[in-house]
Amino acid sequence: MFRWKGTLGLAVCAALASANMARGADSALVPDQLSLAGGNAAYLQATPPPPPKPLMGTLGAIGIGKALEAANINLYGFVEGGYTYSMNPPPGNKYIPVTSVFDIRQNRIVLDQLDFSIERTVDITQPKFDVGGKIEAIFGTDSALIHSNGLLDYHGQFRAGGSYKRFDSPENQLDLNQAYVDLAIPVGSGLGVRIGKFNTLLGQEYINPTLNALFSHSYLFNYAIPLTQTGVLFTYNLNSAITVKGGITRGWNQSVDDNNGAIDFLGEFTWQIDKADDVTLNVSEGPQAAKDNSDYWTVLDLIYTRTISDNLSIAINGDYGDAPHGTAGGEKSGQWYGVAAYAALTLDPHFTLNVRGEAYDDANGQTIPGAPAGGVRAYEATVGVAITPFPNDNLGKNFTIRPEGRFDYADHDLFNGGVRDYSSQAAVDAIFTF
Repeated sequence: MFRWKGTLGLAVCAALASANMARGADSALVPDQLSLAGGNAAYLQATPPPPPKPLMGTLGAIGIGKALEAANINLYGFVEGGYTYSMNPPPGNKYIPVTSVFDIRQNRIVLDQLDFSIERTVDITQPKFDVGGKIEAIFGTDSALIHSNGLLDYHGQFRAGGSYKRFDSPENQLDLNQAYVDLAIPVGSGLGVRIGKFNTLLGQEYINPTLNALFSHSYLFNYAIPLTQTGVLFTYNLNSAITVKGGITRGWNQSVDDNNGAIDFLGEFTWQIDKADDVTLNVSEGPQAAKDNSDYWTVLDLIYTRTISDNLSIAINGDYGDAPHGTAGGEKSGQWYGVAAYAALTLDPHFTLNVRGEAYDDANGQTIPGAPAGGVRAYEATVGVAITPFPNDNLGKNFTIRPEGRFDYADHDLFNGGVRDYSSQAAVDAIFTF
């Protein structure tokens, strides 16, 4: 049950801004969770909009941008390339399993993501009906690993009926990451409705690398939660500090096709305690296994972020998951749980130091590829630097380089083809947002 192969016929996998670790803080792009404006509205409205990115700036210079701006339509994207070197390569020296999901190809530069989005945001705090939405397409090596069921998944990943193809042919693929419509309905303090395919609410990290502090991803993102979901999601502000979301989806990473025909519940409770502290509780409940619509999986996802000072912020993400009869043979439940802690220290406008420490328990070998049936505990520590060489240049400030080093340890031989209990790697990526 993992992204590039699995026995249950679905992927169980799932941010931190490079200059600020607080979830939902302004970064290279606005997080999708906040594109339906209204959550913690008083705080968001006090934040001035960022200056236009190069694409919108260029369109504005030739006159097209004014019409788009008048219609509240934004065109933007990014390109990311990366390089990963494993000190403990697996047999064949080809792929890096377990510790990475996206950056699995080593010792060569790859195009991770070329992303383009068209978006119109709506503000549910305004006393009027409004319509918006987003279409986001991604091309690159990461796209082969994030296909939802039935949508552009003909090259690899999940196929209806539980069959799989190689995910690496062709290496660069196209994926429709998000496609949804947003409605702002003037009911009470404002009701938002999102219909379509969207990134999951769960998790502190994102598919979008511009919203993450580090190049590599946590075990929680890789294995504990979904990537995308397709359905209907409602958003309502109880007050200026508390927002609730709830809805139904086709399941984890399901879209055009559904592996079991059942729906699941997706919910979120967000409390903006103050401008420094934010607590979010997410829940996913429903059948997720292929051809099984009776065993309800439960995942609880808790996120706490705190801005300690203008240049220091922290975040903690914890997950618990339970899948009845999830283990091979269905003799017992599959369970997984873990916690990841993050810190970001802005040294100056050019450099931000980012660290992550994590412990993850795949108690019954449910989620991690190659994990023994009796389960495995894995730990990782990652240190990276987000470098913005030209922070004061209107064009150059959109370019970021992120070198990092990572060390993983497990209580069983999980790495290097299952013959070592540790792994270490160095990686770097470069991102240009436009």
